[in-house]
Amino acid sequence: RRGEIVLPAAVDAGQKPGHVFVPMHWGRRRLNSAGANELTMAALDPHSRQPEFKHAAIRLERAELPWRGLMYCRAADGEQALAWSLALSPLLARFPYASLSLAGREATVLCLHVADALPAPRALVESIAAIPGMAGATALAYADMQRGIVKRALVADNRLIALMLFGDISAGSWLREVILNGAPIERLRKWLFLPAGAPPADLAPARGRVVCNCRDVTEPELASAIATGCDSMAALQQRTGCATGCGACAPEINRMLAARARPA
Repeated sequence: RRGEIVLPAAVDAGQKPGHVFVPMHWGRRRLNSAGANELTMAALDPHSRQPEFKHAAIRLERAELPWRGLMYCRAADGEQALAWSLALSPLLARFPYASLSLAGREATVLCLHVADALPAPRALVESIAAIPGMAGATALAYADMQRGIVKRALVADNRLIALMLFGDISAGSWLREVILNGAPIERLRKWLFLPAGAPPADLAPARGRVVCNCRDVTEPELASAIATGCDSMAALQQRTGCATGCGACAPEINRMLAARARPA
């Protein structure tokens, strides 16, 4: 009754039935909306005057947004990432769903994700591509405007430093790893616009989703350690270094341990 937002949803067995959790720290600089604040109420505690920011009744509905897009840009430093982010922020409201985030520990990669019912207008696509320098002749380019597909890639010193996949994001996850790793791409160059969810078999597979951001430990690495004898948090910490920084990953790692311990 107060407003609506569009966000990706994920089912989590640890969430209470009938409850939805949304981080409250994301606003218009990172989303196409004010995030959770769109849904909160104006109620105040009658004694402390504390606003009720953290609980609100909502209704969850599926958003039909079949057209997707992403852009990953490896920044030279944090200042460049910030400049790109500030330039992109005003364009987020042009989409029913849009988000900006950061990835990487050794590298800083700005990540843009968008979704819409129909392909984005060409002028908007070009405005977005121009911000990290993918609108000129220096970028590798592919387009199928009839299907709403635009792909761009920027290569420098034989490394992939920026990627745009609009209309077909199937290769996004493993190409994101290529940008983060900063490895030479001479063998990969001809596959940059491959519409496939995995790299060619003779190329190194993607590392997988990062669970521990502080120590850059991925879900497959944790699963492998658990499968080969690490049956406690202490054992995993000793082998991988996970959960030895901020500790925010500990609940998820404990769930992985518990799932492994349950009998089949």
